[in-house]
Amino acid sequence: MDTFNNAPELTAETALDYVDWCYFDHTGHHLTDLERQVFLGSWQGQTYEEIYPSNPEYLEKNVAYKLWRKLSQVLGERVHKKHLRGAVMRSHQRQGSWQIAIYHRQSPSDRRLAEELERLLQVFGHRVTRYSVDGIASDKRRHHLGDCGVHLTTVSPRLPSP
Repeated sequence: MDTFNNAPELTAETALDYVDWCYFDHTGHHLTDLERQVFLGSWQGQTYEEIYPSNPEYLEKNVAYKLWRKLSQVLGERVHKKHLRGAVMRSHQRQGSWQIAIYHRQSPSDRRLAEELERLLQVFGHRVTRYSVDGIASDKRRHHLGDCGVHLTTVSPRLPSP
């Protein structure tokens, strides 16, 4: 696993997806739209006035204050607007990382499922490689088996041709 200093930077959207899933796992609820807006704006270095010009005081004293408390509880360390990135990066890093191979057929449904699975796994910092089993010879597939710690295969029913 990379050290924090060598870890790739999370995008704002990936970081938001990560904390939203952590919050959901902890509480059974997702962040509200306004909380998501505060998170993204804070991640990008915006002021509360830039995030919510119509009422920045409400945003800071109610929405943001509660969001930082929620995230502090979920991430296991005190979170504030000024050190949001560091807290999220440290939590994300503690989750660990696996090399995961996803095998799928070329059908549109299998490919979409594999793409969505890849996106979700990457949110949690895993390294993912997708392989179309239609395009890889069996001896090459066996070679890939040694490269990854986890192997997933998407399976969807093959419908009979009309």
